[in-house]
Amino acid sequence: MMPRNFALKTTLELFFIFCELYFAAPLAIAMYPQFGSIDVKDTEPEFHDWKNKHGKNMKEFMFNKGL
Repeated sequence: MMPRNFALKTTLELFFIFCELYFAAPLAIAMYPQFGSIDVKDTEPEFHDWKNKHGKNMKEFMFNKGL
């Protein structure tokens, strides 16, 4: 059995979905930092001897989370 106000119900549902995608999703993504860091000792052994541009061993790596 179809609801009496099918068009109104559908319009309201689409409006709320739009509001969630337009406002709530970007706010939720913005709560977390875009960049992360990891200690060199927590990576694979082949990365332990990497050096920075000054010739010193790296202590941590910075990466973009891709949000």
